Amino acid sequence: MSATSATAMSSTPAAPVYAVVVFPEEEDGVGLIPLSWLVGDDRCYWPPYRTPMRFEKAVRYLEPPNTDSWTVHSDMVGLRSVFTMLMELKNEQKAMNRQMRKFGLMLAAIRGEGVKANYEPPADIKLPADTVEELDELEEALAVDGEFERWKINHLSIIGGTNLKDCVKSLLAAIYTNKVGVMVNWQGGGQMQKKSFQTMKIRSVLQTAIRKNPSTSTASNADIQGCVIKFLRGATDRAGRRRKVPRVGEAAQPEMVPYDESAAEDSDDLLEYTDVIAS
Repeated sequence: MSATSATAMSSTPAAPVYAVVVFPEEEDGVGLIPLSWLVGDDRCYWPPYRTPMRFEKAVRYLEPPNTDSWTVHSDMVGLRSVFTMLMELKNEQKAMNRQMRKFGLMLAAIRGEGVKANYEPPADIKLPADTVEELDELEEALAVDGEFERWKINHLSIIGGTNLKDCVKSLLAAIYTNKVGVMVNWQGGGQMQKKSFQTMKIRSVLQTAIRKNPSTSTASNADIQGCVIKFLRGATDRAGRRRKVPRVGEAAQPEMVPYDESAAEDSDDLLEYTDVIAS
C-alpha cells in the first residue's frame, strides 16, 4: 500500500490531516484516511467497520485508531503530501499560464492581432515624432485610419516594461522625443501653449497597449494618468533646458533659458525663470 497525505479544507494552509492510501494488490484499492492512522512511513491502522457509512464517519471525524481492535497494514511503499503536491502543481500551472499569456500577447503583437496580414503603416509617419508637426501628423493618422491605430497598439505593446512606470516611460519615448515632450503636458495651455495629452488620440492607444502587457494588464486609467503626468513633468529636465540651481555661495549662471512654469506645475523645485541679456 502506498499513501500520500492531504490537508483538510481550510482558508489558510495547515499541516496535512488526511492521507490517500493505495493498495496495489486490490482493484480500485484507493482510500482516504486520517494521518493519525498511519504508523511510520510504511504502515497504517485499519478499522474493522463493515459498513461504508461507519467507515466514512470514522474518517470524517478523524476517529483515533484503536490499537487493540484495529488491524495494521504493512505493505505501504511510500508517503508524500498530496497538499504539497497540489500546491506545487497549482503554482506550476500559474507560472505556465503567465508564460503562455505573455507569449500569446507577444505573438499577437508580432503578427499584428486585428491588423490585416499585408498592412503597411503610412510611410510618411515618423516615429518617434521629433517635431510638433510630426506629432500632429501621427494624431491625424490615428484618427482617420483604424488599421493604423491597431497596428500602433500592437507595436507599442511589444515594447512593454517591467512595471507601469517603466512601461509608460518606454512607450512615450517611442511616441515622441524630448524635443517634442517639452511642448506637451496633461492639460495643455500655459505660456508656451502646450499640447494637451489627455485630449490626444495617442492617449487611448497608450492605455490599450499598456494593458496588453502582462505586468501592467490591470492598470487603471488613474494609475496610467499619474505615471504619464510625472513623465511629462520631467521633459524639461530630460531635454537639458532647466537651469541648475546654484548652491549657497555660488554665483548665479549668467545665461538662462526661457522656462515654462506649466511644465513643473506643483513641482517642489519650481523656480522663476527670466531672460537675461548679457551685457
